[in-house]
Amino acid sequence: METVERHKFAVIDLWAPWCYPCELMIEVLQRVISHGDFSEYRIMRVNADQSPEVYERFGVRALPALLGFHDGALVGKKTGYFKEEKVREFLSSLAESQ
Repeated sequence: METVERHKFAVIDLWAPWCYPCELMIEVLQRVISHGDFSEYRIMRVNADQSPEVYERFGVRALPALLGFHDGALVGKKTGYFKEEKVREFLSSLAESQ
């Protein structure tokens, strides 16, 4: 996960093309990132069907899934669709973790 390690804050958005809530989640993520104090966060979308090793490596059991990293270390994981306020809380929690 070389890209994750190069950024202070990184989020992997695990999704699949057949997953409608996954499409909603990327829209929420983009809105939160563009209207918040999260410009230093790197968001990466990973298709779980094409990269099952990522899905398995982090023990993800449902989609969509957000994996949050601080200085290359996994510090948060959320599965399922959630609204903007919960996404903001999740992103903020990455900065608070050490």
